[in-house]
Amino acid sequence: MDSLRKVTLIAGNILPASSFANSGCTIHFFKHREVFSSYEPLNKVVSQSLKEGISFTILGTSNIELKVVSEGKEHTLMFHDALHAPDITANLLSISKMDFAGLNAVFSNGHVQFFNKDKVEVFGGVLKGGLYLVHGSFNMTIPTALTAWSLQSPTDIDTWHHYFLHFRASRIHKASKLVDGLEIIKKEMIGHCEDYIMANMKHHPFNEVTSEETPLWCTNIDVWGPSCVSSEGGALYAMKFHDSETSHWYSFFLKDRLANMTLEALKTYKLESEKVTGKMVYVCTDNAPKFKSNAWAMFFNENGIIYVPTAPYSSASNGIAKCSIGISTATVLAMLNDSCLLLKWWAEA
Repeated sequence: MDSLRKVTLIAGNILPASSFANSGCTIHFFKHREVFSSYEPLNKVVSQSLKEGISFTILGTSNIELKVVSEGKEHTLMFHDALHAPDITANLLSISKMDFAGLNAVFSNGHVQFFNKDKVEVFGGVLKGGLYLVHGSFNMTIPTALTAWSLQSPTDIDTWHHYFLHFRASRIHKASKLVDGLEIIKKEMIGHCEDYIMANMKHHPFNEVTSEETPLWCTNIDVWGPSCVSSEGGALYAMKFHDSETSHWYSFFLKDRLANMTLEALKTYKLESEKVTGKMVYVCTDNAPKFKSNAWAMFFNENGIIYVPTAPYSSASNGIAKCSIGISTATVLAMLNDSCLLLKWWAEA
């Protein structure tokens, strides 16, 4: 069976316009007009015949650039005076012309390798039904969706990552060793894929927060307790005030955590703090009932303070106050252990 008929039978099961290295051709033939650069139409339509009853049309001629990848390195091949034959099923690369251009072909175990004059492998092909399929992408003069997404196009790992629905780069590298045509030029991803990170977030990112630049602009409050041991003064709770700008903190020790008791602590802190700094603007707490009582709401309204509770059932988001409490309790325990005092002195410490 002649080369053209063999290509017709094979390529239909692979991809339209695949490229085959062919020893039966004396010139390069390409199917699509878009792959030609500086295209020169022929004055006269030429019809070639390989065998009686088989013919195809030639419409033009020009040079073609084909990008190929070998061992992770990209090479650009130039095919001079190639012919445009739209009737053929697949591109035909003439092995004899590549031989004249200085490329040496080595055939073994169903593969062909092409080496340059320096004995460096430039590209290769895989035996498919008696012909050698060559993987590569063209420098297109007219971009098309088919060539832009073709699996025959070697490209970097970032492009493959988007093409394969944001699969991990490690999986794509493994797949490239198992399938033909998945050629990777640059194997390192640049940075991180923000689309993938956003898609895998379990919570919506927090809105942009303006940093506090004025003392008392934002006061974070929380209550710790009850303590397992009453303090020497009878306190069971510690109410912590933490200023977001200065990181200054102060604790009040309370016998209970009811609204009236905690509100008195807030009034005292506000009065003493505003003597030396600006006006209290925001107060942030969790959703404990004492902070959302009518007494607290009236105090906020009378003093023009903006109350900012955390989201429901997420007291951990009041992180500044809670972290401050954690640091204070750890410091107190360290002091008590060092001084060998009883736990009842925790408030005084």
